[in-house]
Order: sequence, then structure tokens, then C-alpha cells
Amino acid sequence: MHFPAPGKIDVHHHIRPPGSAAAGLREWSATSALEDMEANGIGFAVTYPGFVAESSEMNRSAPDQARSINEFSANLSRAYPTRFGMYATLPMSDVEQCLDEIAYCSDVLGCAGFAMVTSYGDKWLGDPAYEPIFDELNRRRAVVFVHPTDFSSSPTSYGSGQVTGPWLEWPTSTARTILNLILTGTLRKNPDIKFIFCHGGGVMPMIVSRIAGFTGWREMGKERMKELFPEGIHSQFASLNFELAQAFAPENFHALNQLVPSSRMLFGSDWDNFEIGHSVRSFDSLNLDTETSHAISRGNALRLFECLTETGAVSEF
Repeated sequence: MHFPAPGKIDVHHHIRPPGSAAAGLREWSATSALEDMEANGIGFAVTYPGFVAESSEMNRSAPDQARSINEFSANLSRAYPTRFGMYATLPMSDVEQCLDEIAYCSDVLGCAGFAMVTSYGDKWLGDPAYEPIFDELNRRRAVVFVHPTDFSSSPTSYGSGQVTGPWLEWPTSTARTILNLILTGTLRKNPDIKFIFCHGGGVMPMIVSRIAGFTGWREMGKERMKELFPEGIHSQFASLNFELAQAFAPENFHALNQLVPSSRMLFGSDWDNFEIGHSVRSFDSLNLDTETSHAISRGNALRLFECLTETGAVSEF
């Protein structure tokens, strides 16, 4: 159980376990994270440590990698229990090991939720191989945080070496895995999983109604659409939760808000890929009313994560 310090709750907060610098990534420290949080009114962050690579040559070591990463995240959470919670990463290539890691991280480490990426190799999240994993996460009423990544066949260049996956492929990958989870029935079969999708759902808010309109497409029609979306695509999309990092622009926020209520939205900074101050200023520029701002910044997270509880202290934003 965590008693978050007053302030915003950041549900999209990158950390880097030891060895990350050797892989060419920036150095990370709890001290720098806490300084940036303190300077920008972030009381608590749920940490995302990245994911275990699922290439065939790494499958054997994936469980050990996941355990090492999760122990690092748990130690950080224990050292700063009012400032950090953790998403546990999973070795998705090995179902039995994955189920063991779910149990260990839930029952021993006390994780706040589990982190996945939009695809592993050539598999989207609704792939039948992952059905036992989602069955167990549903049984545990788990939070599942889904971060985008490049799909195996995604373009790697758009004519500029500075334009990479996060510009276009990642928002598209988020939409693809959401649609995959709907079409495979994974969402319907697992109603107690509390999914959080990054970046306001990527490009999905812009195409939900377009897909719904395929009832008028001669090759599809109402009956076939009913088979594909028995509960309706709008209803299924609105059952998900969304963090808002890089989706604070009014056109992004309002497109999402037309499809889901603000009670389904959460604040995320995407630190340290982005400065926390940048995300806070972008969120504040929406000029939301006090009740909505508080809900997105803190209240919705307290409701969603069963391991978080209010201390009774006054929260400031």
C-alpha cells in the first residue's frame, strides 16, 4: 500500500535500471527524478522500467532480465514509498515464467500494475499466445499499462535520421493494438483488467468513428460490423483508460474527451524523455475546471490503482 505525497500522480514515468547507460541510454538517478518532481508539483510517480526484448536469441534470458528489472523497481519503491510505485515488466515470450512473475510481483513485490508494449515481435497483444496471461491478470483485477513500440515491420526512416518511431509509428501502434484487443475479443473476455494506454490512445480517437461508419461500406454492412464489434466500438473504446503525455494539445485532448469521459484520463509526464515541467505546463494550458483538473491529476489514479490510498493531506496542483 502506498500513501502518495500531495501533488499530481504521474502514471507515465520512465526509469532506467543499472546498465542502461552502457546500452547508450541517458544516465538515470532517483535524485534527479525527485528534484524534477518536486520542482513541478508531482507527488507520486508509477515507474515504467522499459520492457524485456523478445527476440528469439534473448528468450532464454528474458525471465532473468524481468526479475532483475522488477527487483530494481521494487527497491526504488521501498526506498521512497510515498513517491514511487512500480509497473512490473513481464517476460511475455514464456507464458509459464510470465505467470510466475505476475504472482511474484503482485504477492511479494507489491507492484501497482504491469507494463506491456503494443507488440512483441510480430504479435499484437490480442494474440492467442497471450490468453493465459490476460486470464490471470483479469483474475487479479490488474492495472496494465501499455506503452507503444515499433512493430517488427515498421518503417525506420521518413527521409530524415531525426524522425524515428515516436513521431508516427508509436501513435499508430497504439491504435493497432487497441483494435486488435477489441477484434480478438480480449477486452470482452477480460473486463476486470484496467488498461491504461499511453499518449491519449495515439491516433485511435481520430479513427474510432470512421471505423464505426463502416456499417455503410458495401463490403462490410451492419450485420458483419455487429459480429466484429458486438458491444460497439465506441463502447469498448470508452471502457479503457488513457494517460495524456504528448496529448495535451486541445485538438488531441478534446478528440479523446468526445469519446471517453475525463474520469478515464490520467496525468503522465513521459519523464525523462520529456521534462516534467513541459508536460505540466502543457496540461495546465488546457485551463480545465478545478474538479476535472484534480481528477485527471490525482483522483482518477487513486481510484484506479488499488494499492494507492489518500493520506488525508491537502493535495496541491
